[in-house]
Amino acid sequence: MGLKRSDRFGHDTLTQHCCYGSNPNRTSLAEIASRYTNLNRRYIYLIAPTPYLSPDSNTMRSVWKGPFFVPFPAVKAGEPVKTMARASTILPSHVGRKFLVHNGKDYIPVLVTEQMVNRKLGEFAFTRKSFSFKKKDDKRR
Repeated sequence: MGLKRSDRFGHDTLTQHCCYGSNPNRTSLAEIASRYTNLNRRYIYLIAPTPYLSPDSNTMRSVWKGPFFVPFPAVKAGEPVKTMARASTILPSHVGRKFLVHNGKDYIPVLVTEQMVNRKLGEFAFTRKSFSFKKKDDKRR
């Protein structure tokens, strides 16, 4: 189902209702891609916004699934929550709470701030040691 409209140059174009929004004057992605060569068409499909990804998140999780989080028990204020759920999403209600996140060996303390919301707990508990070159002892003197 298409609607006929004129663009600013006077050309009649056929537009379609698509899943990106309720704007009837928006040209469909397939129509835009049909105007370009095969190589450029691939690039258009790569950079086009997909409706199934959350715009505020950098994860590839579908919007209809929602964020993954583990329900933590209600504990006393100031007491850290010990967890092994590194894949759990940090919610706005977690701001100001302290978590002890498992890194495979130890529990690393993580204090949640506002900038950490919508990220994962495991991003703040590193699993690998940071590498640094050992200082040489100069014994040749």
